[in-house]
Amino acid sequence: MSKSRTKLPRTCVGRRLEALHAALGRAHALKPGEWPERPPRTAGEPYPVALMERLRAECARCAAELGIDPAVLANRGELISVARIRPRDAEGLASAGPLMRWQAELLEPRFRRILRGGR
Repeated sequence: MSKSRTKLPRTCVGRRLEALHAALGRAHALKPGEWPERPPRTAGEPYPVALMERLRAECARCAAELGIDPAVLANRGELISVARIRPRDAEGLASAGPLMRWQAELLEPRFRRILRGGR
């Protein structure tokens, strides 16, 4: 009988794969009493729908200008997280989504006005 293995994304190579192995090693070394608390579920919790829709529309405008699919910049789940957290800068935006640095740097100037309550 063969062991079933979880497949990793194709992009999980090099430094990402090394970081994953290091994190797994640290986690494996923890005793059960040292395990972190499980975060509360957020699925199904209300979120600011109108704000998320404004962020989605701005993301779509940016993607159209770049000639790419809007989901490449930020998917629905990432936009919901951004709407809930309302980050103040690109670094906060990167961790709120979580978005990659290039996504956050493209979107932060466009999202700034929306996140601060402007139209």
